Amino acid sequence: MSYLVDSVDSAMRLLNCIAEHPGLGVTELANRLALNKSRTYRMVRTLQHHQLVVLDPRNATYVLGPQAAFLGGAASRQTPITQAIAQISASDSGR
Repeated sequence: MSYLVDSVDSAMRLLNCIAEHPGLGVTELANRLALNKSRTYRMVRTLQHHQLVVLDPRNATYVLGPQAAFLGGAASRQTPITQAIAQISASDSGR
């Protein structure tokens, strides 16, 4: 039994595709993901609204946005190895 939400799964696939292939337009993204072009456009506009992607208006292509960078930074700070390194660094600087 799958508990995936189709629209969230598609949006995550889209976001990952933009991360792996920055600078693609809607048509190229839709083709790579085998999605309908209008659905892809609506999803990318939603991601843009949340600043997860940004549009380069010169050539109508998308790259990751500032919110994606924020989430990546937060994720890296929350991994156990990063937390352990931070603790070691803090104890070393206290000497």
